[in-house]
Amino acid sequence: MSQWDIWSEGYNDMGNIGRAQKMNEDPIEAESFDDAVRQHVAAQSTTRPYLGGPSPASYYHRHDDGSWSMWACRLYPDEGSARKFMG
Repeated sequence: MSQWDIWSEGYNDMGNIGRAQKMNEDPIEAESFDDAVRQHVAAQSTTRPYLGGPSPASYYHRHDDGSWSMWACRLYPDEGSARKFMG
């Protein structure tokens, strides 16, 4: 087992700019990055929705190529990869 972090790339959407950010507080123990993201998403499903909206877990998506995103931002296992697009 390895310890994983989950990083979201930055974005620039109609003037709203966000830099890459770490999604988990503590490293996640898992066999692979895919497993780590699945654990993270499962933990999000127990988080209380904001103002009665959907569960935060519903914002995560696993693509056919095996990559993950949260909203439209790709997820990466390291900070360097996440910062390539929007710092």
